[in-house]
Amino acid sequence: RMDRREPLGETSTALYDRLLNLFRLVDRGDRGLGLPRYNGGLFHFDFSDSTDRRRHRANWFLDQHKIPDAFLAPALDLLYRAEEREPIDYGFLGVRHLGAIYEGLLEHRLVVDDAASGQVHLETDKGERKATGSYYTPDYIVKYIVRHTVGPILEERAQRFDELMAKIKEVRNQLADGRRTASIPALREKLERLEHQAREALLDIKVCDPAMGSGHFLVEAVDFLTDGLIEILNRHPDHNPVLSMLDRIRQDIVAGLERQGISIDPSRLDDTQLLQRVVMKRCIYGVDLNPMAVELAKVSLWLHSFTIGAPLSFLDHHLRCGNSLIGAMAREAHEQLSSELPLLTGPFAGLLQAAQIMRGISLLSDATFAEVEESEQLFRQFDKAAKPYKQLLDIYVARHFGVKRADEFLRLYGPDAIQAGPDTVGEPYATVIREARRLYEEKRFFHWDLEFPEVFIDLERATWKENPGFDAVVGNPPYDVLAEKERQEDLSHFMEFIKSDVTLQPAQGRKIDLFRLFVARSVALTRMKGAVGLIIPMSLLADQQTKQLRKHLIKHCSFLRIDAFPQKDDPSRRIFPDAKLPTCVVILKNSSTEEQPFLVTTHPGRSLEEVSGSYTCTKEDLRILDEDNLMIPLLPSTAALELAKRLSTRDGRICMMGDLVQTHQGEINETSMSWLLSTNPSVGPKVLRGGNVQRYEFQPEAK
Repeated sequence: RMDRREPLGETSTALYDRLLNLFRLVDRGDRGLGLPRYNGGLFHFDFSDSTDRRRHRANWFLDQHKIPDAFLAPALDLLYRAEEREPIDYGFLGVRHLGAIYEGLLEHRLVVDDAASGQVHLETDKGERKATGSYYTPDYIVKYIVRHTVGPILEERAQRFDELMAKIKEVRNQLADGRRTASIPALREKLERLEHQAREALLDIKVCDPAMGSGHFLVEAVDFLTDGLIEILNRHPDHNPVLSMLDRIRQDIVAGLERQGISIDPSRLDDTQLLQRVVMKRCIYGVDLNPMAVELAKVSLWLHSFTIGAPLSFLDHHLRCGNSLIGAMAREAHEQLSSELPLLTGPFAGLLQAAQIMRGISLLSDATFAEVEESEQLFRQFDKAAKPYKQLLDIYVARHFGVKRADEFLRLYGPDAIQAGPDTVGEPYATVIREARRLYEEKRFFHWDLEFPEVFIDLERATWKENPGFDAVVGNPPYDVLAEKERQEDLSHFMEFIKSDVTLQPAQGRKIDLFRLFVARSVALTRMKGAVGLIIPMSLLADQQTKQLRKHLIKHCSFLRIDAFPQKDDPSRRIFPDAKLPTCVVILKNSSTEEQPFLVTTHPGRSLEEVSGSYTCTKEDLRILDEDNLMIPLLPSTAALELAKRLSTRDGRICMMGDLVQTHQGEINETSMSWLLSTNPSVGPKVLRGGNVQRYEFQPEAK
């Protein structure tokens, strides 16, 4: 009809109704069409239950606001066909494409011209993308970071699994020995316990991206873990508790399809596909401030792990919308408000229940539509159980965001504040609760041990974990200086909060950049001996404003490897063509090993294969080079490091450049440095750029 230029109705919504019907088919399935129920919430358009209107607000909006054919048809045609009028094959759509879409959406915003007539237009707003510091990470960098961050953890778990499988084999041999009938019940109990430990050894791995964007790092983590786990499992083909679990999931999917009147060859559900779903549901955690990013991350994971006949997994429990930097820990509040009570008892006992509910969600395989619905129902129970504690922590954080009586309220009510509401307390405390709620909705406070309690609470011992946190934190955090003029917002309360948060204090300095806060937060969220892998600005290695954070990392962590990409002038050779800054990949362990050497590699362009320098060093080497700043230099070789160490022990013949000339950091600023500059080249001191300063001399032409 589009090609024939047939007229389309401006009041008819026939096309829109057909789309909604298609969505319902995908959501609920159709036996006559041989279409299974895929669900997942993405295509939920059944609003017979009025509560679904609240849980699926966006879908309810789309259901109630239909687009006429005359406007929808051209949009569908543009989505369906390329410029050459050939159909587009969406079968190739992957996380890379969704990442590009996400970047593009960040660069545009919808402007309403006339609400009454529905006139709108898209306005380019690259400032929004800069403000969020969001740049899509190249696939090879994502793979590199995940391999070097998650790889060592997988190797540790493989060794543990091998040991447990040896014990399982030993117990099975004892059970096969008919002469020991009296001990059979005890042996069976021991076997069950060992099989549980073996499953947990491989599947209780927790990987988080605290600024996940469209989910690129999480998708790669799923792939890497799945491939590694399959390799481990194939070493133990007999009596393997994980393979047995996958077989049960396969049987559940087939049985669920049979109940829908649909048959499938079980061999089409291979172990890799099924394990990928388990890893995605159990092992992956992500947070982002942008609700659209959270939805795109879910779509990325669903597309990547699609299993024929199996419903879309429930992911809301581990992919959350919130501000990774602003929040409090329930453990901290517990210790301050009710330190005399045993941990996780009294008013805080509900936290234990919430953690158990969350673990229950992770253990469901979502092999059937009923299990997906059970996951969703359990998550609603979790949300209800955790809500009073979230309110308490919202008030706890609101103290730093201008809520004047919040401190007084907490001192007066103590742990009883958990059950307080604006209708149950008098003024001025009702206002405190309402203001804290408003701030939560505006700032998206995120309380990590409430949102992911199973990461921080030991369920077996009913107390806080001795070693809480994620096994690995990976990602590409936003880069942006927190300057009120550039961001056009009042940051005074945020800065006050940063000063109050012990875990963020190492990131402080004269100009605070978001990436520094994310580095500090990532380390704090990682368990001891866990790993952190990030791509961040190269300023971490030597900049004066990152000195405090750098010294903190060197003291409390162990660098494993650093890959520096100093190129910033040539967009085609930068990691991020749209961001003019040198970057580096940093992999570190959250434990301090004094003598462990780490590798520092310099890449002159964007390729990992192109190397212009590489050396290994220790923390002591850095102290010898510059004990005050602990800068991590880029050097061509280990021999160059040894030379630099000898030069650093100055004997009077060698001095610092700052002893001879004035030095200033950053670009030349004609306003703040006007006293240095002259239009007459024969008047005043000569100004040289960093490129003029070479290894052994000053060059008149910058290199």
